[in-house]
Amino acid sequence: LGSFLAVDSPDQLRAGGRLSPLAGPAGAVLTARPLLTMRSGRISMLERVRTRSAAAERLAELAAQFAAGRPADIAVQHIGQASRAAELAGQLAAAIPLARHRYLTEAGAAILAHTGPGMLGVVVAPC
Repeated sequence: LGSFLAVDSPDQLRAGGRLSPLAGPAGAVLTARPLLTMRSGRISMLERVRTRSAAAERLAELAAQFAAGRPADIAVQHIGQASRAAELAGQLAAAIPLARHRYLTEAGAAILAHTGPGMLGVVVAPC
């Protein structure tokens, strides 16, 4: 299962202990948006990007790399970013043509508590 997400600000991640204090200030200074992944129940930083559009493009690339030409189910999740999520779903349709099922949903309060508003994420489940 590949899980990738972008957040607008590292502040909520830092406050919730999901991002080390040393990783946070650099992101705040550069106005960088963290790209994260979840592996074995742990969230870790992959990289940072400068803009929302760069974050969406990179999420599509990461999802396509993870799918690696295999059939997969794809889920796009967001918090208050319906239009950006729909655009990302369109990018994923082109990048992962063997997707069996596609889902687009707004994430719940538990995700909001950890990421803050503006989260955009992709989950890839190879079939």
